Amino acid sequence: MKILGLSFGYHDSSAALIDDGVFIAGSHEERFSRKKHDNTFPQKSIDFCLNQSGCGMNDIDHIVYYERPDIKFGRIIQMSSENENSAFAADRFFEWVRTDSFDIKGYIASKLSFDRAKIVYVGHHEAHAAAAYYPSVFDRAAVLTLDGVGEWDTLCIYSGENEKLTPVQKQKLPDSLGLFYAAMTSFLGFEVNEGEYKVMGMAAYGNPAYKNEVGKLISFNEGYIEVNMDFFNFGLSEERMYTDRLPELFGEPRVPESPFFTEDYMEYAPEGYSPEEISEMSVRNRKYADIAASLQHVAEEIIISMAKHAMTLCKTRNLCLSGGVALNSKANGRIRKELDLSGFFVQPSAGDSGSALGAALYFWHNVLGRIERSPMMDAYKGRSYDESKQQILSGCCGNERISVTENISELVHFTAQKIAEGKVIGWFCGRSEWGPRALGGRSILADPRYEETKLTVNRKIKYREPFRPFAPSVLAEYAHEWFHLPRGLKPNDPESYMLTTVRIRDEKHGRINAVVHHDGTSRIQLVHKSVNPEYHALISEFYRLTGVPMLLNTSFNLKGEPVVETPLDALITFSYSYMDYLVMNPYILKAYGDETDEPAFRHAEDNSGQPHFMHAGNPFSGSYFPYLAYETAGNSDETSAFGFRVPVDYKELANRDNDCKLVAFFGGTKCYDPSSSCGNRFSDILEKMLNENGKHTYKVLNFGTQNSVITDQIMIYLLFAYALHPDIAVHYGGTEDLEAAAFCDRHLVAKDAVIYPENARKTAEIIHGSGNRESVPNGLSHEDLTKAYKEREKQFEKTVLGNGGKFISIQDSETGADFIYTQLKAAVEDL
Repeated sequence: MKILGLSFGYHDSSAALIDDGVFIAGSHEERFSRKKHDNTFPQKSIDFCLNQSGCGMNDIDHIVYYERPDIKFGRIIQMSSENENSAFAADRFFEWVRTDSFDIKGYIASKLSFDRAKIVYVGHHEAHAAAAYYPSVFDRAAVLTLDGVGEWDTLCIYSGENEKLTPVQKQKLPDSLGLFYAAMTSFLGFEVNEGEYKVMGMAAYGNPAYKNEVGKLISFNEGYIEVNMDFFNFGLSEERMYTDRLPELFGEPRVPESPFFTEDYMEYAPEGYSPEEISEMSVRNRKYADIAASLQHVAEEIIISMAKHAMTLCKTRNLCLSGGVALNSKANGRIRKELDLSGFFVQPSAGDSGSALGAALYFWHNVLGRIERSPMMDAYKGRSYDESKQQILSGCCGNERISVTENISELVHFTAQKIAEGKVIGWFCGRSEWGPRALGGRSILADPRYEETKLTVNRKIKYREPFRPFAPSVLAEYAHEWFHLPRGLKPNDPESYMLTTVRIRDEKHGRINAVVHHDGTSRIQLVHKSVNPEYHALISEFYRLTGVPMLLNTSFNLKGEPVVETPLDALITFSYSYMDYLVMNPYILKAYGDETDEPAFRHAEDNSGQPHFMHAGNPFSGSYFPYLAYETAGNSDETSAFGFRVPVDYKELANRDNDCKLVAFFGGTKCYDPSSSCGNRFSDILEKMLNENGKHTYKVLNFGTQNSVITDQIMIYLLFAYALHPDIAVHYGGTEDLEAAAFCDRHLVAKDAVIYPENARKTAEIIHGSGNRESVPNGLSHEDLTKAYKEREKQFEKTVLGNGGKFISIQDSETGADFIYTQLKAAVEDL
């Protein structure tokens, strides 16, 4: 019997398929849509699950949705009506009307052309509990679910015995540990449902000096949580879930995304501030770190007490956890260390996305009464892409960059050797992971031995806050020699999924600084040979080379992006970062440029501490650099949210014959013919002219954007470069295009010619040299900016001309297709 579980409508949509109780396939919609925490109907995840199992919707016996909409709607209306803002209540009501949230069964049936009678609801915490208990190896266990809220419930205890889950205790709003932690997360300047783990990272830099104050906000007595609602309002919004009394207690909330550093870690301080400002910020940050440490301390105490209470009620020493709070790895580590456990399991996808699996399993076991259980021994439940890797890379520019080896020993030796040399590797291998953690399927890997590795990967690879810790992937058979944890842990234990933190052994201090946090703990992943032999072989080879049986492992994504899913996702993310190699078995892709050179582009931090892309015209403005808002290539002439157009049938173009010459046209508004009142694309006109008079067949693709920002141009520039490798690149416009051209330091686009307007040089020189700017941000002098500009220009000329490209400078004294065509025609004839 095939059962499809679905979770969508709030955040982190997902789909999971079980076949006779066996977890066959599951994925989070964000992996396919590339929208972080995507809450929309998980159509792409459903399609994947069906394809993975080789079946269609007609083969599905039941669809199970992860919560009960009628109960949830009642809660939303009641809480909204209690809000003094009547318009807020009305908005919530009409939101449900607009989105068909009253009738989820009807919505699903319509979307999937499925029999409504075969669609089932289960409770939110029932789904959480099922996701925790049934994938465990226990015939009997206490099951504790903790999250923000599901319907009305915030905390539930179930007794699991054989195939049955029986509710033992429930707690309802407003007493919610999850919402309390979320409210404090927003007070500390982080995004709710995204920044809670950042709070855990920040807590390590502080002391629980405010634990008494935090204790006034929430308490745990006789098995129940109580939140002091004088300080909170969970019915308002995720941006401000607290009342004015909270700032009265702790002072002003932290400015979102402001630089975080303390006096002990001044290397995290941004440039461009006076010593007095740095000192003031470090004092402020120390207070926020102490608040975070106090919050984490109190939360851990409550979770541990609740776990004890649950095991006492259920008369068992086996414990299962799920719900978003179960991702608090520090609390889980203390549970492992301090409680007398017989067994411990935490659902790897403990949040709402994991409830798609839980919903299906609850129906299979608790409703249908089926006793067949299949413990979860790995989290590799996503898709693999063995065939499409070659298809994607076949169009990648510069075949000399790609190595192919069918010998896994050669591949892991090469990769381990490069990591030992200090290189950073994008690792794409096998099926993608179920849950938020990268576990060696979609990972960025580096040497764990050196503190500077942590800074490099945070700042230049992930583009995220420098204080954030990294996790080690450790060979399971050696983990007890390096960390305080029991011998013989199995693939079903939470340590195999980065769900607990453990302390490093004293004798190992100083040997793996990149993966040990400030408090002396690591959030480890045990790697078992039976579960992931390729990843185990790679770490084993690194161990042979260095004597260290682990690697630094972080998710293969940039800040604010979902973990990569497809080879194209990996390729684009690789192109945005400073990674040295991308390994997609059996392929090894090397970054462009001399490995000893610094990249032409450098990143700086603005006053908020965020790295921004430095371009000649305005170094510290514009969109955040790594944001990848692209449309999948192949959506013919579709326009993205930013207004640029994507390649038409890029797979076909990548395999074009030798007679077809591809011209990439980059630039701003001028890429649109100014003489055309109907707004025809400039590329259409230029392509027509070339094909009327040229000696080859030409295809011109326009990558201009109206009122573009540099992030848009660079993103499409790289997508195009990797997928198609054009013959000629035309850079036309202002200073933004100087940066696009300069990015050839690592990503050379054109095979033969680069046509580039003289105007951009002149503009940049005026900006940097003449003092026509009203001000220079962050105290940078004109000389600094001029130097940076000259360095990038030098790198551009070196890499383009050094790789056979021909640089042609044109005068921007005219506009229109005729002018550009004249210049392009001369370049084409000269090749």
